[in-house]
Amino acid sequence: MSDIFPRTLVVNKEEKHKKDVRLLDGDVTAYGIFRRDTGKIADIVKFAEDGTKTVLAEIEWLGDKKDRIRFPGGEWQRMEDAWDHYRITRDREHYLSSFTGADGLKYVWYLQGHIKVLSVGAKGGPLMAKYVGNKKAGALDLKNAADYAGDMLYITFLVAEAYKGRPRSGWFTSIGASGMLGWSI
Repeated sequence: MSDIFPRTLVVNKEEKHKKDVRLLDGDVTAYGIFRRDTGKIADIVKFAEDGTKTVLAEIEWLGDKKDRIRFPGGEWQRMEDAWDHYRITRDREHYLSSFTGADGLKYVWYLQGHIKVLSVGAKGGPLMAKYVGNKKAGALDLKNAADYAGDMLYITFLVAEAYKGRPRSGWFTSIGASGMLGWSI
């Protein structure tokens, strides 16, 4: 925590094999993505201070380009239609995703070296958040103004982190090539 980023959430990926990722505010879970016991659906949840939870969205992990999301009261839609994903610009800057925040402004997640950052507008815009982590844990540092982005900040972050841990589908895994070659996917 610093003067620039007064709020830090700890990112806990201990149960990533289940695609569960938690954002901890101290010892308390503030947000999380949790896979249901019944299959390929996960809930993105926001926890209130009193422990009650609100489901912000449901994710259905179906395979590359088929994954879907549903917001409360809405219909299932392809993940790539819910917000912009994975763009590479001419200067080779890697944009991970962008979304419109609750305040109506555009926010962009992109990589700055090995650090995932969130800025307003575009590359070089005011910095709102940064994430440094590894396979098991990390720290999401937030400016106070990041709250204006609303829950989409957390939804897009959690989906990206859980996506890295989900099983891939396709010819390579369906024919068992990983087992034949001695690899584990």
